[in-house]
Amino acid sequence: DAYDPFAKGMMGKAMRFITRSNVAAPKPLPDDERFEIMSFSTDSTHSASIKELPKTLVGSPSQPNWGEPEVQRNFSLDMHVGNVLKGFMGFGGMGVMGINGKSMDMKVINFDARHGETELWRVTASEMAHPFHIHGTSFQVLSNNGKTLAYDDVGLKDVFLIEGEAEILVRHTMYADKHAPFMYHCHILEHEDAGMMGQFTVS
Repeated sequence: DAYDPFAKGMMGKAMRFITRSNVAAPKPLPDDERFEIMSFSTDSTHSASIKELPKTLVGSPSQPNWGEPEVQRNFSLDMHVGNVLKGFMGFGGMGVMGINGKSMDMKVINFDARHGETELWRVTASEMAHPFHIHGTSFQVLSNNGKTLAYDDVGLKDVFLIEGEAEILVRHTMYADKHAPFMYHCHILEHEDAGMMGQFTVS
């Protein structure tokens, strides 16, 4: 039932227009119903390699020390840009959604980042939550809606659910030129296909 918000009302119709599909949302299972996903069989003829549990844990990986950010960037994940009716009525699905008020354009490089530099990105989503993904790097989430993250969620990521505003620290360690740029986009397939995506180079 995770797809339920997209199945009903205007949002569901919009997604079906964009994807040219008519796939219904799966029916949710009752709370007390169980079903098998996978089964495991053990081989009792093999002895265990670990005989006892350790008394202390080694701890979590240390946080990256990337220094102060040299560049700050803002990204707004926008649900409504361009001609909505044009996109929904079958005259081209692109241009319905975007980032910073503009839909994805394959001919446009949105910015050029410097190799080895640390950047602070502020990413906002106002109408609904969007899983935000960056190609070519991992990033550290500094804050989510003004609050620091729980200790178990501070590891490096390449996708993070933006529901409001998040501050992320990005460091570019891989090169990318205009012939094969990196992307940043919402990780909902229908949203990136509708234009919620951009591209950048690293030089």
